[in-house]
Amino acid sequence: MFKRLLLIIVFLLFSVNCFAADYWIYIRTYDRTETELLGTGRSKKGDIVQILPCNEQNIPSETEKKEWAIIKMSNLSTKDIAKYTSPWREEIAKNEYENKAYRRYKLDVDTLKIKVGLDETLKNKSIIDKNLSLKTNSNLITYAMDNLKYLALVKPVKQIDNTLVPYLHAEVVSTINKTGEDYNTLTLWEDAKDGDLVTGTRQETAECYNDDGVLDDRLGIDGSTTNSTYYMKVTVPIVERHDGTAGSGFCITPSGYISNNGGVIMLVDTYSVLEWVEITGWQGQYGGSYDGVSCSNNLQCTVRNCLIHDDIDTTTTANIRGISLANNHTITNNIIYNIGDEGIKQTENNSISKYIYNNTVYNYNEDNGGATGIYGAGSGDVIKNNLVIAGTNGGNCFSFNGGSHNYNASSDATATGTNSLDSGDASPPNTSDFESVTGGSEDLHLSSGAVEINKGFDLGTIANIDIDNRDRNAKGDIWDIGADEEATGTGVSFTPIIIIY
Repeated sequence: MFKRLLLIIVFLLFSVNCFAADYWIYIRTYDRTETELLGTGRSKKGDIVQILPCNEQNIPSETEKKEWAIIKMSNLSTKDIAKYTSPWREEIAKNEYENKAYRRYKLDVDTLKIKVGLDETLKNKSIIDKNLSLKTNSNLITYAMDNLKYLALVKPVKQIDNTLVPYLHAEVVSTINKTGEDYNTLTLWEDAKDGDLVTGTRQETAECYNDDGVLDDRLGIDGSTTNSTYYMKVTVPIVERHDGTAGSGFCITPSGYISNNGGVIMLVDTYSVLEWVEITGWQGQYGGSYDGVSCSNNLQCTVRNCLIHDDIDTTTTANIRGISLANNHTITNNIIYNIGDEGIKQTENNSISKYIYNNTVYNYNEDNGGATGIYGAGSGDVIKNNLVIAGTNGGNCFSFNGGSHNYNASSDATATGTNSLDSGDASPPNTSDFESVTGGSEDLHLSSGAVEINKGFDLGTIANIDIDNRDRNAKGDIWDIGADEEATGTGVSFTPIIIIY
């Protein structure tokens, strides 16, 4: 209570003229070329990175003041904000889009004489409208030429320097959404930290807190050069994590509509990691797909221990999914429920391995459109230890197209495969296996008598940390099916342990 009161006092001292109808606008004032890519996911000179309400939650930090020009603007509508921050994406086929640049519009920062730092002078949006223009192909050519200069001149020098004076692996931790944070939002963190992480020998981590309440944000991790050592990671400190139920930890609830074929969180860069985040209350518009988390065609991203639930679907023409993934991603120990369409959907029909382990999905297919709880499109899918129980509108719990699928559990007959449980068993999975399915207070931990207890497969360390941060291997008996490892079961009781990834 004292911390909240102190934050309000600091805010009032910071800017007595900042009202709810005003916004902070974060503007990139220079081109950035530090990447092996063409930079479609990196902000450039004149890009409006983010627009935040001018309130106590979004006081610009000292770190932010050194990264962007931050100006205060009035009279912005939701349509204005969507326009100014929209990416440049073009449809190349039905419901298939190509990213051209980070933003569709650019602001003439030279004419406006905008510089890095904070400007609290209240401005009218007409200033932006008069100096905003659509990007053209000539802008893309300039970005590409700058990128070639980096690859030919700057990167080789850095690589030689790294060889002469080897750098140790360095994790750079930034705080989000707390008193005294580095960045107010994940969007700002990603925009400040992306780049050639491999040559820069940086592993960038965002630690998310719920001190400032629910975060209204969306995140796209895109535009960096990464590998298995140097990558982007979003996590939540142990004391800030959810306990597997809604409202118990750090949470993202984005306002407005998600862009066509987008997600609240989009993992594009290889080896990106997302863990311990609650996502709820997103919505799509028109046709297309709108995901809680979307993992693109790039390889080896990880989504683990997240709580994804209760989208706001305003149209049945939209495809709302909990998690979508394409090639070679690992999805483990997530709880997903009350979703318009698929809980987890693997979209690529190929032999590349994708790993879906120990997830719990309940009450998917709310739009009654024939969606599946967990959908595996490829022959390379490896789907084990997952629990899917249909809700009001049914729909198949599982759909497989070859691959490896066993030790799963379903409330219908679709959990085919060795050692799986389905409605044909004497004690089939059903909602009584959960602690509670009461609307608004769902608790999808396993009840003490659940049939999934001790019916899973030991996967070693790839999925051993359950939704309560417990190590399944410490229990002393067989793994359970689903995201929760029931604390007592029929084996040796065990207590939660602290695991830091």
